[in-house]
Amino acid sequence: MEFHLSLPQFPILISFFVSLIVFIVTLLKSDRHCMVFLLLLMMSVLEWSGAYLLEISATDFSLIVFFSNLKYFGVAFVPVFFLLFTLVFSGIVPKRRLIRLLPLLSIIPILNQIIIWVEPLHHLFFNEIIRMPVGNMVFIQHGYGPFFLLHSVYSYALLLVGAFVLIRQVLSGEEKMIGSVVLLIVALFVPLLGNVLHLFRLTGPLQFIDLTPVSFSFSGGLFLYVILRYRIDDYVPITHKLILNNLREVILVLDHEDRIIEMNPAAADLFKQNPEDVLGHSILDLSLTNRETILSYTDIYDIECETELIVRGEQRSFELAISSIQDKRLPSRGRVVVLRDITERKISELRASRSERLESLELLAGGVAHDFNNLLSAVVGNLSLAILENRDPLIGEYLEQMEHAVDQAGHLTRQLTNFSNKNCPEAEAVSLRSMVEDAVQIFLQESRIGYQLEMDRNLWQIFADPAQITQVLNNLVVNAMQAMPSGGTLSVSGENIRLRAGNKLGLNPGAYVHACFSDTGPGIKAEKLPHIFDPYYTTKKNGSGLGLALAQAIIINNHGTIHADAGPGGCFHLYLPALVE
Repeated sequence: MEFHLSLPQFPILISFFVSLIVFIVTLLKSDRHCMVFLLLLMMSVLEWSGAYLLEISATDFSLIVFFSNLKYFGVAFVPVFFLLFTLVFSGIVPKRRLIRLLPLLSIIPILNQIIIWVEPLHHLFFNEIIRMPVGNMVFIQHGYGPFFLLHSVYSYALLLVGAFVLIRQVLSGEEKMIGSVVLLIVALFVPLLGNVLHLFRLTGPLQFIDLTPVSFSFSGGLFLYVILRYRIDDYVPITHKLILNNLREVILVLDHEDRIIEMNPAAADLFKQNPEDVLGHSILDLSLTNRETILSYTDIYDIECETELIVRGEQRSFELAISSIQDKRLPSRGRVVVLRDITERKISELRASRSERLESLELLAGGVAHDFNNLLSAVVGNLSLAILENRDPLIGEYLEQMEHAVDQAGHLTRQLTNFSNKNCPEAEAVSLRSMVEDAVQIFLQESRIGYQLEMDRNLWQIFADPAQITQVLNNLVVNAMQAMPSGGTLSVSGENIRLRAGNKLGLNPGAYVHACFSDTGPGIKAEKLPHIFDPYYTTKKNGSGLGLALAQAIIINNHGTIHADAGPGGCFHLYLPALVE
């Protein structure tokens, strides 16, 4: 096996070393965006240059033919990896899709290799091989078969598509990217020019040497320069991630026909749909049940407001921002829709507002109860004397009715006093399970309502005022009875939980007992749910509207929280601090 080197081989030798350097640098930075396909591109150029250098350096004819066939592996795959590099560089196609596109683009190059190396098919690629000695060097000249022509058309098509992508990037890309893209276009047309000159033998003294790998190694070096010098890889993907991938806001980009042309992971997570399944479809195809709300914004291109959307059966509050976009790739104006979920914030605001109203009402109720109780004491005293001195049965009947009304007024005064009392002077460790059992047995034993208790037998004790918590439990049981006048079932469950800091309930971190009261009644309507804890708000004919307001005040004073679910089977959720050793 004999090889020799001479001056005409020098450009190919330089090409090999340049390709090797670019390959090594690319390999060291292969974790960066765009680098993977540049690495594959330079690997193909390196194989092409190396095999071609061995071809024109060998003296044995069989070796020359072998290395000539070998170099076509690089020749076949360079256009494929070049196109993939331009696509991922421009950001037109996501990198994960390009990986799936790679096998499809590789079909013809793989057939290329099979035809070259399988002897009965070899004539389809090279129908003639001519040995041409030039000085002390031996070259071979091929007669091209039909598959070579197919391969050439395919390769030029891939390179021209890459050129189109880059030119389009210049016309519609950001201003700071134009310089780098122009350099990449130059890097594309240099090997195209070199290959055309070689095919038509227009390279003068070097007409027998294919300078295409030289020009591709130059292009690879230019690619690497653009990426490292202009730091394209740093700001393009990072910006894309900041705008689309890492934002919690839901971002949808719509075209002029309200079709989704882009959505970020937050949107995919909210609607529980794969972006690839909804891109190109109307926004009305998303999992939204209130189409009327969406339709009301279809002709709006600039707005900032709050709106309600029902997503997967749950009503949530959003801040909505719509702004118009104009892009040369769109025939008309498109829109960017940004949704920020503010449901938890609205809940917190509602709690804060309700707390402020409760504080005002507590102060008012305390003052009214104190003054009213003083007046009531005088009424009760004089009424007692009137009953003792009365001898008329008819008047006595009237006085008894008055006494009954005064007792009810006294009960109302005690309710107002309890409502205004913010202290928990008698807090102690008690069993919520036992208190619930006592409440349901007292109120439901003689009723047509059954009950089910599904409370953890190892339920922690709570640290609260037992008298006040009993009042809350009694209130919840009585509410359930009133919701099921024809009978039904009350279910009470209880569990131990631990809450972390910043939990959605707004409670301090620590151990809590969670109880849930649900019944088979009609439930609470969604539009009434925000008001059920408001003082004096009631849906009952004879209700005072203080029961749930008082229950909430008591639970809050015992450092817990209470809230309810809407609809049939809805639940009153009770959270109270637990005493854990």
